[in-house]
Amino acid sequence: MKKLAMFCLLLLTVVAFAADKWIDQIQILMTEQEKADYKKLKSDADKEKFVADFWAKRDPTPGTPENEYKSNYETNFAQVNAKMKDKRAFESDMGQTLLLLGPPADQKQAEGAGSAYGEEGEEGGAPAKQVWVFRKLPADVSSGEVSIEFRVSGGAWKFADKKQAQALLEKARQRAVSSGQAAAQAPQEVPAKQPQAAPQPAASDVPPVTSPDVKAALDATATGAAPKDIPVIALVDSFMTSEGDVFSTFAINTGGDAAATKVGIRVLDSTGKTVKETELPFVDATATPAEPAGYFQSKLPITPGEYSVALAVSSGGKAGGVKKSLSVPQYNGKFAISSIILSKKFNQLTEAKPEKTPYTFGKIKVDPNTERVFSKTDELIIVYEAYNFQQDAGGQANVETTITFQKGNEKPKPTPPTPAKGLVTGKKMTVPTSFSLSESFFSPGEWKIKLSVTDKATSQSGTQEANFTIK
Repeated sequence: MKKLAMFCLLLLTVVAFAADKWIDQIQILMTEQEKADYKKLKSDADKEKFVADFWAKRDPTPGTPENEYKSNYETNFAQVNAKMKDKRAFESDMGQTLLLLGPPADQKQAEGAGSAYGEEGEEGGAPAKQVWVFRKLPADVSSGEVSIEFRVSGGAWKFADKKQAQALLEKARQRAVSSGQAAAQAPQEVPAKQPQAAPQPAASDVPPVTSPDVKAALDATATGAAPKDIPVIALVDSFMTSEGDVFSTFAINTGGDAAATKVGIRVLDSTGKTVKETELPFVDATATPAEPAGYFQSKLPITPGEYSVALAVSSGGKAGGVKKSLSVPQYNGKFAISSIILSKKFNQLTEAKPEKTPYTFGKIKVDPNTERVFSKTDELIIVYEAYNFQQDAGGQANVETTITFQKGNEKPKPTPPTPAKGLVTGKKMTVPTSFSLSESFFSPGEWKIKLSVTDKATSQSGTQEANFTIK
């Protein structure tokens, strides 16, 4: 129980600083007018509305669940910090330039200068400098070729001409807003009357499958004849961000040489048509903290619907795969709950991660038990999220939870209904709870959990189930 108490305390700590942390990380995207408007806000409710409006104004495809601008920013934010080997790289002059303008077409370095992306030049001699050249910026940001010069100052790379550089970056910020507004005003296509598959994000948003071995393993897995050379245990789950964006997560546990292993993910709709496919390295060198040996995690934007997912791994001429079902609910405006995460432990991170980081909630990284096998000495940690519940004037939710345990064919045993307590951010609440499996109630065998959650204000409810084994 001490572990759970710490988990809850950390979640509550995150919520206390959520609004300021948000501004801290993305203020470089805010126009000067937006910064002035934000400073005038007093209440958390006003700040949350500002956050929602901020992203909505930049959404290139309004009316769809995915805000591509926000998703791309979150990906680029993580990559910039990793590339520059600095957790606060987004605050630097170079970090801001990368996030707002993208990587330069060319880089010119003076003698004595450090290498690209933030390593300092040598002291003494001629001033170390770098010049980044951009040739294909949007016309409303800059016409023709433009150069930004950086010089070492105070042990860091700084704009040589801050006024010129900041003016260029401000144009990039304003363009993001104007592009989103133009998309919102554009005529919307009238949907066809006949039934159609749910629209999927463009295939270009994920790396394609390029390895013949991975493709062959995916083909076999998708048809129900998954290769068995490498054992594969996997989880597929569905979640929603605090602003209503839907995404799915994938976790794989396997053996073999992880460094040489490749992962294939293929999502198929109810007709068997591939709607999303990607190939990724099993080991993500940029992940912080690194996944335990033999574990893989990733995410994909998947629109609401019912799917089957083929997950395959390939290494050294051997392959393995497994096929799972994936249900992505239509969360918009309706009370619902996420998949259930079962875990033995969690890790405290040094900084909060973006919402779509798999199985990560602010500064808490939950290690999902992919096998869902526990021992009597383990603590069973259960984590779920509730979405679109009613909140009172103080931002509190009146949500009630009942957890029913059933061993084999024995009579189900529900816990008393209890108020759900967790981290509330925007439209969601992350709720952790735990049970000590050393209790005599939990005898070895096959168990089922049924989670029932009710929004008392509206009487709407949602249920989820999960199986686990105690050995």
